[in-house]
Amino acid sequence: MGSLYTWGRGKSSLLGHGDYKDKKDPTPIANFTRAKMVSMGTNHAAAIVNGAVYLWGDSTYGQLGRGYARQLAPLPIIWKKKIMHVACGQTHTIMCSDEGEVYSMGDNEFGQLGFGNLEGVCVPIQVECPGKPKVIKVAAGNGVSAAVSDRGVMMTWGRGDTGQLGNGQRVPIVSRPSPVSPPQMTSPIIFLDRPSIEWLMVQFGAMHTVALSREGTIYTWGNNSQGQLGLGHHTDSLIPVRVPVGDGDIRMTLVASGNFHSGAVGEDGRVYMWGANAFGQAGTGTLSSEQLPTIVLGPLRDKCAIQLALGCLHSVVLTAEGEIYTFGQGEYYQLGHADKKARLWPSIMLPTMGAVTGIVAGGDASGLLLSAGAPLNGTLGQETKTVKEEATPYNVYIASWNCNGKRPESLADWLGGAQNADVLIVGIQEMVKMAAGSVVRAQAAQSTNPEAVDTLPWVIDIDRFVGPMRYVKVFCKALVGVLLVAYVKDEHRPHVRNIQSALAPCGAMGMIGNKGAVVIRFSLYATQMCFVCSHLAAGPSRERLDKRYQDYKSIIQKIHFGNINSTGTGDNQAESTIFDHENVFWFGDLNYRIPLANDQIRKMVADKDYEPLLRADQLIAEQAAGRVFQGFKEGPIDFAPTYAYDVNTQNYDTGEKHRSPAWCDRVLWRGEDIRLTSYARHELLDSDHRPITASFVVPVRRPEASPYASMRVSMKFPSSPQPIAGSPSSKSAIWSASSSPSRSVLSVSSPVGSPTLTAPSSSSEQSPAGSSSPVFTHRLTFSSPYFNSHRPASPTARDGDRLASPTTTTTTAGTPVVAPTPTIPTARPVSSQPPKYTPPSPTLGSAASSFLRAQANARGRTATVADGPGPPSYSSPRSPSSFSSKSSVSASPLSLSTSSLAPPSLTISANTPTSTSTLTTKYTTTIRQQSSTHTSPSHSTHLPATARPTV
Repeated sequence: MGSLYTWGRGKSSLLGHGDYKDKKDPTPIANFTRAKMVSMGTNHAAAIVNGAVYLWGDSTYGQLGRGYARQLAPLPIIWKKKIMHVACGQTHTIMCSDEGEVYSMGDNEFGQLGFGNLEGVCVPIQVECPGKPKVIKVAAGNGVSAAVSDRGVMMTWGRGDTGQLGNGQRVPIVSRPSPVSPPQMTSPIIFLDRPSIEWLMVQFGAMHTVALSREGTIYTWGNNSQGQLGLGHHTDSLIPVRVPVGDGDIRMTLVASGNFHSGAVGEDGRVYMWGANAFGQAGTGTLSSEQLPTIVLGPLRDKCAIQLALGCLHSVVLTAEGEIYTFGQGEYYQLGHADKKARLWPSIMLPTMGAVTGIVAGGDASGLLLSAGAPLNGTLGQETKTVKEEATPYNVYIASWNCNGKRPESLADWLGGAQNADVLIVGIQEMVKMAAGSVVRAQAAQSTNPEAVDTLPWVIDIDRFVGPMRYVKVFCKALVGVLLVAYVKDEHRPHVRNIQSALAPCGAMGMIGNKGAVVIRFSLYATQMCFVCSHLAAGPSRERLDKRYQDYKSIIQKIHFGNINSTGTGDNQAESTIFDHENVFWFGDLNYRIPLANDQIRKMVADKDYEPLLRADQLIAEQAAGRVFQGFKEGPIDFAPTYAYDVNTQNYDTGEKHRSPAWCDRVLWRGEDIRLTSYARHELLDSDHRPITASFVVPVRRPEASPYASMRVSMKFPSSPQPIAGSPSSKSAIWSASSSPSRSVLSVSSPVGSPTLTAPSSSSEQSPAGSSSPVFTHRLTFSSPYFNSHRPASPTARDGDRLASPTTTTTTAGTPVVAPTPTIPTARPVSSQPPKYTPPSPTLGSAASSFLRAQANARGRTATVADGPGPPSYSSPRSPSSFSSKSSVSASPLSLSTSSLAPPSLTISANTPTSTSTLTTKYTTTIRQQSSTHTSPSHSTHLPATARPTV
């Protein structure tokens, strides 16, 4: 376990440094530590860190498991599986979990994914292995895969044209996807012809296989054109054949395979190589291929090797002393010597270190794992600390409707069930008429003024209906006729972060938005959610079915976001996809039909005999074939088809087209532990479609620690100090001297990750000349459109809350006058002694304590004055939506009164829970001297929430 260093060819995408530059020597992957194992394929790589699998490189075939976006730096697959072993092939990936399950993804041209078909997938899908063994190791090669169980059973599947499956036959190469294929080629095969062999591990070359038994015996099979089987000849083998090593008494500990060369390490620490050697990759000092296992001598003569890794045309050896030796082709710096020279003999790459825990090679690249605490050429990066989080069930309500350009008089029948949901997602299709002119005008208008979506009639209707349910709109986005609006209950809004949206037009030329998808994603507390509202190609023909398949793939390929990692931090250097979210909901008019006779369909619908119809349903069939929505689930359908109706009737189409009924409108989901609670249609008759809804219970992780930061108040005074009221014995650091211009800084808590806003206000007027014993009262009031519109009507106290009463302390030059206050156990009592002149030192005065208490009252929270060094803390279990005033001037402003204190200017640092909100502050200073009172003008500052979210 350690940090990963890589070097070699940058264009191979194997290095993980975020670019295509070659690396001449070992270079650490930034902030990537504690890797347990690494696998390199031809153009992509994977590593396991604390049970999570991180992948990077080419993803043309979806082999990274997160769509088709190429990723040049490690990113994890977002799921809850704990991965124990992973292997990268040429264009696919295979892995096994701690429960012994096998998952695969990527290209499936030769059936190497093991699904019984030739459809590739871009997300991990489980492989059904015969007998359901507990798999502990996997291997992937050029269109071929293998798995080894805890009982030593080996299974192979995929390409077998040169006998690399070891099943005694040659399977012809399938050059293009075909629905018909031999079962033995596309499903895992158990080696029944060698029942006595218990396998330990297996490795694939370009067209051959090398395996090791638990007894330490090497077996090979497949192509042998370069002697890579180590049998002393060039004849292919279709079944496993024992490889002779020395006198036959040497037990092997591991085997490895390059493209056309093979190797092994014995218990004696010797390295044995055989096969192709045109670049010196066999390490024998010559360029001649070796047909039998040959001991690698030279600098390794007296060394004890413990690991061996083979790339395409080079080899890497790790010794017990921690030394790394490389040999073979060096054209792309893959030998790590900062030059392009080939090495015919093992050449030491690093001095003795004793901290290297593993090596890896693949394609034209190499890598090593360096244990923590042993830096090489720099730091190892920072270890990520895991925060314990508790999952809480939240209700998600999804509503979808193809409205056919209509707006109903009431939404109650459709959206009324969302009353108790925490998250409400509304998707509309055909919001505008699909006539060419309407589509062009809508697309032009939305492109010119994308913000106008909030003023669309449909959005206004939905806002008006859900407003009384205490919903707050998170975001809305439109693509011509496709609309997606997201709401959360007001108490959750401050915890919604990382909001992003994307559009994927799939209409004419792939650019027109009459078909396509609108996607929105956000983090609710510490859980990521993604919602896809789509309208796919219409029509019952096979051609239109294929177009729906293309639309689905196009949406996946087009939708990219700025990356959000597991902690919710933005990172614009990487892009995330739909599948980089724990919970994905895909819904809309998917337009899948039922390929049966129209009259037959109508009769079954009338009889409510849905089962035969669902067996013929195109979406269910396409999912089963692995063509679309791999890894998604759908609830049981027990309602009538939602399409196609005569408008304003309950009759299926009686018009000229006489369209067949179908379940065009669907809701699917992907994620762990999501529970469907309802799946239904609703009877709004304005369209030829019926609206649908689906309700879910989704586990949402909430950090164990409070999501609020502490509040800090500090004061800086002019270089000429003035008397400060309060007890000099106080230890809490809140007052401090400074020669800088006078100011005070107020920091207000908010959920981690919300925008931080900073702006100064003007300073108030000075004390009148010649006055004596003035009293300065500084009043500060917050207001925000969000707070004022969505504050709970009557917040009630919860366990742990202590609400303070309005408190204002007025201190003259003589005796302090203290307003009555309730007892707050955590707050320091106000001093009743006359103030003394105290230099500006870290002390907390009575006026400051009162200031905090008054401030706590204004927000319905409790201020806590710390009894030690550092600023006072300020926290509450109450929802942030409760810290609001009804108006910007009337409700308990923050008040601080002191004597002989020059009125400071203010810098306010605060947080608002919405990126579109503003925070308004009003600051006034009142100076009272004897019978005269002077009030400074009110200074208002509007703070647009444009800052980037931070953690």
